[in-house]
Amino acid sequence: LLILPASGDELQGIKRGVMELADLILVNKADDDLQNAARRTVSSYTQAVRLMQPRVGGWQVPVLAVSALRGQGISETLDILGKFQIQYMESGLTEEYRAEQSRHWLRQEVSDGLIDLCRQDPVIATRLKTLENDVKAGRVVATVAARQLVDEIVQRRAGTPPCSASSIMLPSLYRIFKKEPISIGMCSAPKYLSRCHCPSTESPRYL
Repeated sequence: LLILPASGDELQGIKRGVMELADLILVNKADDDLQNAARRTVSSYTQAVRLMQPRVGGWQVPVLAVSALRGQGISETLDILGKFQIQYMESGLTEEYRAEQSRHWLRQEVSDGLIDLCRQDPVIATRLKTLENDVKAGRVVATVAARQLVDEIVQRRAGTPPCSASSIMLPSLYRIFKKEPISIGMCSAPKYLSRCHCPSTESPRYL
């Protein structure tokens, strides 16, 4: 994290939560008339980082005054970066974060691909747009709208009409009425069942 002395960045950094993401904090322009201000900024940030949980376990975030104009603090910065890289790799966090990043990319690609498929089907695309407008207007919550759309896609691919809206709400009701049998509208099932049948279609509805 690169900040400037006497610029109000202290408040903004804390307010936006940027400091929690930093592994090293550099106070630049620590020269000429700003040397004293830079020292005060270093002191303030040093006290602040001690109250925060470091992103990498066992690593105390250093706060260093540097001057790009005079080249002051550059070698110290490189030394700190080298030490951090060693500790970061030894802890196994490099592989862990890369694996998590790959998993995130996979899910994002799957999500984008499913949205593209929805938009290629005129009926589903129209339904998606309607649900988006309903969510924006507050007529339905996003989780219920998503479940309705998924249900309609599954039913459309299976060639059967969609179940009643009451059966779509079963998962939410299951979370509320734990240990109690659920019976709503035309579709019912005890909480211990993994699926129920809608009499209107006789097709299994997974909870």
